[in-house]
Amino acid sequence: MTDRLDTLRKLAEAALQSGETRVHNIPDVLKTDISALLEELRIYQAELELQNSELIDTRSKVDQAHEHYARLFKHLPLPALVVERSGLIKEFNEAAYRCLDFTYSTLRAYSSLFRLLSNHDEATTLTLTLQEAGFKVDVGSTPTLSFRNRQGEGVPFAVHCYRLGEDDNYPDHRVVLLVNRSMEMQLAAQGAQFRTVLSSVLDAILTTDDQGCIILFNPAAERMFGYRAAEVKGANIAMLMPDEVGHRHSDLMQQYMESTRDGNRNEIRREVQAKRRDGSIFPADMAINEFWMEGQRFFTSVIRDISERKNYETELILAREAAEAANQAKSAFLAAMSHEIRTPMSGIIGLVDLLSLSPLNPDQAAMVPRIKDSAFSLLSIIDEILDFSKIEANKLTLEYTAVSLSHLMQAVCGTLQPLAERKRLKLHCHCDPALPEWVYADPVRLRQILFNLTGNALKFTSSTPRHVGQIRLQANCRHIDAQRCQVHFHVSDNGIGIDSEVLPKLFQPFSQAESSTTREFGGTGLGLSICARLVEVMGGKIRVDSQRGQGATFHFDLEFECAEAPEPSIAQHVPTQAQQIPLAKAPSVEAARAAGQLILVAEDNPTNQAVIAYQLNALGYAAEMVDNGLQALERLRMGRYALLLTDYHMPHLDGLAVIAAVREIERCSTTRHLPIVVLTANAIKGEAERFFAVGADDVLTKPVVLEDMQRVLTQQMPPVCTDTAPDLGSDTTALSSEIAMAVDISVLESIVGNDPSVIQAVLQEFLSATTATMEYLQRPDLDFAVIKQQAHRLKSSARSVGALRFGELCQTVENAAKAEDTQTLPALLAELHTEWLAVERCVRDTMI
Repeated sequence: MTDRLDTLRKLAEAALQSGETRVHNIPDVLKTDISALLEELRIYQAELELQNSELIDTRSKVDQAHEHYARLFKHLPLPALVVERSGLIKEFNEAAYRCLDFTYSTLRAYSSLFRLLSNHDEATTLTLTLQEAGFKVDVGSTPTLSFRNRQGEGVPFAVHCYRLGEDDNYPDHRVVLLVNRSMEMQLAAQGAQFRTVLSSVLDAILTTDDQGCIILFNPAAERMFGYRAAEVKGANIAMLMPDEVGHRHSDLMQQYMESTRDGNRNEIRREVQAKRRDGSIFPADMAINEFWMEGQRFFTSVIRDISERKNYETELILAREAAEAANQAKSAFLAAMSHEIRTPMSGIIGLVDLLSLSPLNPDQAAMVPRIKDSAFSLLSIIDEILDFSKIEANKLTLEYTAVSLSHLMQAVCGTLQPLAERKRLKLHCHCDPALPEWVYADPVRLRQILFNLTGNALKFTSSTPRHVGQIRLQANCRHIDAQRCQVHFHVSDNGIGIDSEVLPKLFQPFSQAESSTTREFGGTGLGLSICARLVEVMGGKIRVDSQRGQGATFHFDLEFECAEAPEPSIAQHVPTQAQQIPLAKAPSVEAARAAGQLILVAEDNPTNQAVIAYQLNALGYAAEMVDNGLQALERLRMGRYALLLTDYHMPHLDGLAVIAAVREIERCSTTRHLPIVVLTANAIKGEAERFFAVGADDVLTKPVVLEDMQRVLTQQMPPVCTDTAPDLGSDTTALSSEIAMAVDISVLESIVGNDPSVIQAVLQEFLSATTATMEYLQRPDLDFAVIKQQAHRLKSSARSVGALRFGELCQTVENAAKAEDTQTLPALLAELHTEWLAVERCVRDTMI
C-alpha cells in the first residue's frame, strides 16, 4: 500500500512540474486504493463531526449547570463559602457577608476563613473540620464556632463542611455552610413562647387538615370539651359537634372546598352549638381561618364558650323588659298624676273664670287674677315635671311647621308684658329684619324656651327709683342663604346676676343659684334644665354670661330651614292674652233640644260638672249631665243631642270606649255624625292622637278656659234648626262691636300693654307710615317686585296693630305679585285700598 502511495505521489509531482492540473496514466490498482482511502476519510470526518456536536452539547449543559450552581450559590439563604482545605476563601454568596454585616469587598479582604474567627483557640477545630470533610457529599462534623461581624462582636455559627465534588478535580475545595446559632435559639425561644401562649389562652384552638382530622388541640380545648389532646388527635372534628350538625360536616367541608378552588378564601365566623365529652351541648363563638403549608391546606379554629354571655343576654333581655315595664308604669303614673292634679285644678280655674264674669267689689276683683295666676303656676310646675320626664326618657319629639319668628317673639313679650308693667320693668323685643319672615321650627318648644328665659329675667330683675330694670329678647341673623338661616337668640337683663361658682351647675335639674334664691323667688329648678335640653334637641347649645349684680345674658344659636308663608288664617294672629268674652243668655233644655243645640256632658267629677255647666251657660248653651260612659250611651240612644262633651277617665266606660261605640253605631245605621269633644287632664304628648284615631272631633286639655271652650264649640256645633228653633237670645247672634271693627285693639294691647299713651303713639306711627305706602301703591307704573315688597312690609305692621283683615289682604296681594298675576292683581289692590280706608277711619276714631 505504501509503494502504491509513493508511486501516486511521484506522478502527482510530475504533473505539477509540467503544469498539468490532472494526473494521467494512473494504474487501476492505485485508483482502487484511492477510493478506499477517500471512503475511510469520509467516515472519519463524520465521526469527528458527531463528537464535536456531542462536545458542544455537553459544554452547553456544563455551562447551564454552572450557571444554575452559581445562581443557587448566590441566592442560597444560608451563608455559604467555597474554601480550600487550608482555609483560603475562593468564593462566597451574598448571605455570607450580610450575616456578618460586611460588604462584599470587606469580606474579600479577609481572604482566609481563619481570619474571621473571633476566638483563635477555635482554629484547631476549624482545621479538623476542613480536613475531615468526606470524599462524598456527606455532612462532616458540625461544630459551633464564633465568627466576628463588622463591629468585632462574636456571632456563634454551626459549621457544616462538605467536599465540593466526588472526583479529584477539586481535591482541596470545601463548601462551608454557616447556620446562625443565635437565630436558632431565638426561633426555639419563640417556639417555646408560642407553646406557652397556646397553653395559657382561654379560648380553645384546634387545627385540622382538609379532611377535618384534628392535628392540634390546646389545653383550653381540653378543658372546654373534656377530652385529652392524645384522645382526639387524628379524629374528625365532627365528634365535637351535635349529631345533627356532625353528620353534615363532611358535606359542608366539601361544599367549602369547591367554592374556594379559585383561591377566594374567606374567614368563617359564626355562632355554633358544640358538644362536650359528656354529651352536653353549649353555645360557642367560632372563627375559622385557612392556611397552606407545604402544599397542603389546613384550618385553625378558635372557639369560645359563650354560655355565660348568653346568660347575660337573657338577663339583659329580662332587665330591658323590666325597664320597659317600669317605663310604662312611669308613663301611667305621670298620666294619672296629670289627671289627678289637673282634674281639681280644672274646677278651680273654671270657677275663677266664671267668678271673674260676675259682679265683684274691688277687693274681690283684685283677688280673682291672683287665684288664677296661682293655679296656672301650679300647672306650669306639673308641666315642667312632665317635660323633664319625657326628655329623660328620650321621648320628646319636635313638630316642625312654618313659624314667624317675629310674631312668636312678639307673642312671648305680649304675654309677659303685664308682669313687666306690674314690676315697672322695660321689656324690649327685637327681631332682625334680615331674617326670613317664615322658618320651619317647633313653635311650641321654641316659645317655651323664650318664654322661660324671658320670664326668669323678669323674675330676677327689679326697678328702683335710681335703677330701671330692663329685659331684652333679641334675635339676630348669623348667616342666611336661599335655604337656611342661622339665628342667634339672646335674653339679657340687668338684674341680680349669678355668681361665677354657680354657673357650672345652673343647667342641672332641680338646681338653682342658692337656697336664698329659692326662698325669695320660688321655682323647681327645672326650667333652665329643660331649656338647655330643648336647645340641644334642636341642634344648639345654650350659654350664659353673668356676674353677681351685673345681670345675666342667656344666648344660643339655632339653624332653621327657610319656609314659605302658610295659608293666611286670621286664627294664627289671635292674641295670646285672654280676652273679655261677652256673656250670653242660655236657653232652656227644651228650647235647646228643639233647636238642635242641646249638649250632652259625660263627667264623673261633681265639681267639674258644675264648672262645665256654668261655662256652657255663660257661652249661651244648654246641657244635660251624666256621670259615666254607660249613661252617656243610654242618653244618646234616647234623645237628640247636638254634641257630646265627654271626659276621658270615667267609671264603667271611659271616653275612648264611648267614642268607639258611637262611631260603630253611626257606621251600622244612617244616624248623622255626632260631634264629640274629649276633655282630658292628661297633658302627655300623643294623648290627643289616641282620641282622634278612634273618631273624636276635638280635644280640650283640662283646665279648660272659656276662650278655648268657645273656640271649640263654635267650630263643632251644628247649625241651629231654624224651623223649630226658639229665640235663644240676641246675645248669641249679635256680633260685638269690637269684632266688627277693622282694627282689633286687643292685639296691640297684648304686645305693648294697655297704656293709652303708648297705644296712641304706636297707632300714630302706623298711620303715618302706612298712608305713604298706600299712596305709593296707587301709582300705575309699579312693577311686580315693588308691589310684592311694599305689600310684605305692610303685612307685618298691620297684623301687629290688629288690622287682621288688612294684613291678610296684604298677604294675598304679595302672593299675586309674586306669581305676576296680572288678571287679579288690580282688583286686589282696589280691595286693599277700600279696606285701608276702613282701617284708617277706625284708627283715627280710636286715637280721638
